Amino acid sequence: DHLRSVTLAEGNVELNGLKNVEVYLSDLFSAVSDRTYHQIYCNPPQDLGNEFLQEMVSECTKHLKDKGYVYFVIQKQIKPVIEKLFKKYFGNCTIVATGKIHAVLKGIKHG
Repeated sequence: DHLRSVTLAEGNVELNGLKNVEVYLSDLFSAVSDRTYHQIYCNPPQDLGNEFLQEMVSECTKHLKDKGYVYFVIQKQIKPVIEKLFKKYFGNCTIVATGKIHAVLKGIKHG
């Protein structure tokens, strides 16, 4: 399933003609341990529990440059959990979009 996700992400990059985009198969940020980014886009596995989600948000803060931002695409039922985590680690959370099943949340890192 993880390989399928990487293949789909790579296909979307190609389909949309995106440049300066990297797709990694990684356990959190292990494949890019020393890198920082201006933007991180994530559709986290939501069946691994709140502790995992907290670790993921925490790790995002370590891999974002100052004023960088992260977008999470999540199932609506865990939106309150992610909102709380973004506010804890970033000090902010913006709901970018909501649909019937999913929501997109944004956090911005302020040094």
